[in-house]
Amino acid sequence: MALQLRRARRELNGRRMDQIGTLCLLSAAGVCLGAMLSGSALLWIAAFGLAVAGMIAHVLSPHVEARRLVRQARALAALGRVREAIACTNSAIALVPDVTGAFVVRSALYAGLGQLDMAVDDAEHAVRLSPRHPEARLARARMYSRYGLHEDALLDLQVGLAERSDWAAGYLESAYLYVRLQEYERALESLASLQRHVRAESSRYEAYLLAGWIGEEKLKDFERALSAYSRAIVLQPERRPAYARRAALYTARGDRLQAAEDWLRAAQCPPHPSERGRAAWLRADCYSKRYALTAESADWQRWRAALEQSAREDAEPFAKRARVMLRLMANAQPSAFPPRPALYLN
Repeated sequence: MALQLRRARRELNGRRMDQIGTLCLLSAAGVCLGAMLSGSALLWIAAFGLAVAGMIAHVLSPHVEARRLVRQARALAALGRVREAIACTNSAIALVPDVTGAFVVRSALYAGLGQLDMAVDDAEHAVRLSPRHPEARLARARMYSRYGLHEDALLDLQVGLAERSDWAAGYLESAYLYVRLQEYERALESLASLQRHVRAESSRYEAYLLAGWIGEEKLKDFERALSAYSRAIVLQPERRPAYARRAALYTARGDRLQAAEDWLRAAQCPPHPSERGRAAWLRADCYSKRYALTAESADWQRWRAALEQSAREDAEPFAKRARVMLRLMANAQPSAFPPRPALYLN
């Protein structure tokens, strides 16, 4: 994400557009002089083209800069630098008052700070600017949902999905709203629609995870849940959560062998960007669940090694938890740590 922020700063901005426009106009003046001296019609045409390009660059420069600031605000928000992100959106709006993306991003930022009135105002303004813009509709839908207006939120999402049938966020948000309304089959229908219309593997993976959770926790349909988790694993076998959820489900069913295998596969998954700052802790957690099932010394050693890595590399509070666990394990035998409930931190 820091790399994305650096890229956003290096992208074409309004100042560069102004410089390009000025260069084009100066070049047009020089070509005009040459055309007057030579009488060449081609030089007059070139001068006219350069002049037009320069004027267009000057007109577009505020819009280019505003969009760059919105992208930078998103990158800053992902890094937790909320105040800086809000400042970027304010600057974008000052340049171009009708830039929808800035109001969408600022609405989410205000909501994260608990300033709901301001978040609602920005979401409403975004919809007024772009009535069919999916992200604007999503911003307002989330505000409606916060106030318990789930049906109104669903109507907003339906408008966005009518505009973009491959809008993954719209399908996922609709599914969450249907869960809140206890309409679980409709939630699953929304996730099935996502699978049909969206090609992005990460979004489809999240949809399978949510479908599995609905089957497991809400419908108590463990076979449906296992099927969803298995589909997620096939889709992205390098990611940890589906293995962990399927392992927990196998454990609850008493299938210890399958659960131990899935915990091992979860532990062996490479770090994912979503696990930044806690990847080693999650791997240690998986090994601890496997040890609780196998009681094998090899799993004990893997668990301890992962905790040591977590203590060195992970962010707080995960590194702190790892150090506490290592102190408890320092002089203990493996048998001192009996099996415990299989809970996955995700």
